[in-house]
Amino acid sequence: MILVIVLIIILIGIICLFFKPDFDIYSQHHVTTNKKIIALTFDDGPDPSITPKILDILKKHKIKATFFVVGKNARDYPDVLKRIYQEGHLVGNHSYNHNYQMFNFPSKILNDVEHTNEIIYQVIGQYPVFYRPPFGLRTFWGARILKKNNFKIITWDNMTNDYWNINPTKLYQKIISKVSRGGIIVLHDGSEGFSVKNRTNLVDDGLEDIIKYLKSKNFQFICLNEMFNMAGYQ
Repeated sequence: MILVIVLIIILIGIICLFFKPDFDIYSQHHVTTNKKIIALTFDDGPDPSITPKILDILKKHKIKATFFVVGKNARDYPDVLKRIYQEGHLVGNHSYNHNYQMFNFPSKILNDVEHTNEIIYQVIGQYPVFYRPPFGLRTFWGARILKKNNFKIITWDNMTNDYWNINPTKLYQKIISKVSRGGIIVLHDGSEGFSVKNRTNLVDDGLEDIIKYLKSKNFQFICLNEMFNMAGYQ
């Protein structure tokens, strides 16, 4: 019985590591640099009620970001995805329907990512290289098969938990408390997983304050392909 309990504890510990963004399993969560560069990333879109507002703010401040899109949302809202791409932002892959796909067989994981890439290609004419797994979940077998097929897996080092109903002040405070050079910030422009359905106030009241603060500290916003000095598309 003791042995079983020990094995269960070990298994739980391993699974927890799979979700830990700074436990790099064929993945990266930041870059080590002395430059004041930072990547602003958005997950779970495109969403016609939130994404265009984010794009308006980014355009106003003349900065570029990376959008990790969900395949079914890219299929349903191609015009929003097209705008993301046309305005010079980087498009990444965030799985087809935002589930725990990484626990699946390697071939199934790869099929899901490639299926999402095909949907994205039909809209913007490009196959993304960057992939962010839902919930940041990576397994050794899943991450390995994606790396073998030339996908770059990215997590983060600055998670805001804005998918909950967090108020803009707390959102701002969480971001600035963890800002670092070469850091990767995650915000959400969709309502997948555990996300609340209406977070427009976070965008309206929180995002601009975050951008203004980082600019006041002389941070340069860059897309992930520039941060990692590699092509963003196949």
